[in-house]
Amino acid sequence: MRASGSSTRPWPGWAHALLGALVVGASLVVAMLLQQQATARKAWPLMQATLHRLATDEGARDFWISNPGIHGDYAEDAEAFLSEVRVWRTRIGELPSSEPPSQPRSAWFRSTSPWHIWAVAQGAQGGWMQFQLQRPGPFESPEGEGFTMVHFASDWEALREVRIARRGRRFGAHWQKVRRVADQLASPTGARQLWHAEGALHQAFPTLEAFEHEAARARPVLRQLPMQALEASEGLALKRVRNPFMDRLNVSWRDPEGHAVEFVWENGALVGFKRLG
Repeated sequence: MRASGSSTRPWPGWAHALLGALVVGASLVVAMLLQQQATARKAWPLMQATLHRLATDEGARDFWISNPGIHGDYAEDAEAFLSEVRVWRTRIGELPSSEPPSQPRSAWFRSTSPWHIWAVAQGAQGGWMQFQLQRPGPFESPEGEGFTMVHFASDWEALREVRIARRGRRFGAHWQKVRRVADQLASPTGARQLWHAEGALHQAFPTLEAFEHEAARARPVLRQLPMQALEASEGLALKRVRNPFMDRLNVSWRDPEGHAVEFVWENGALVGFKRLG
């Protein structure tokens, strides 16, 4: 007869592993949430500090040197950046000492992730500034201080137009890579030639038949691809992960009906392609 109070059967190994995975997953989620909150709290002080730095030519030059990520928006020309800053200093003016509520299309808005900040503010004189900052993270090692965009405009809509034009310029070279691949995928013969030429594709598509099948699925979307990046900017998404071990680029485009295609390069080699949805 089994004595009362005897020990219960121990948990099986898989249950311990599952519990451990759940604990680790929950800890990561909490850590990410805390990191995002910390990043969001930095947005307003960072906006104030940036405008303070740009209030003098000396500070603006130091900002330029410390942030190579903004150079492409000013044709790699420090004087072009300084000229823009000088025009907008007095047009923007000072910011309130305390942070206003963050709301779209209002005088202050921020959008953050654990390692990314995009913020827009309107100064006392009516002018607007927006910036984008990439902070160091597990898969990102930003250049300099991490600013990748700083622009000025007269209103919220003008800032939006600046972003659209910027996307077209910045994605231009990547879009040409997309167009070259799409042109080959446009026909069965071109798709076969692409598969044979791009050996890195063979891991995702071990057989030519599998690649041809995916190319056929994507052709209706590929036929709608705009010729220029600026025309494609509304549906264009780019994600780049750069670290000492890998340079991975994902470029996707979505048409107005929601159909999309994605292209993936790693260290310059085409490694993936698929229709989404």
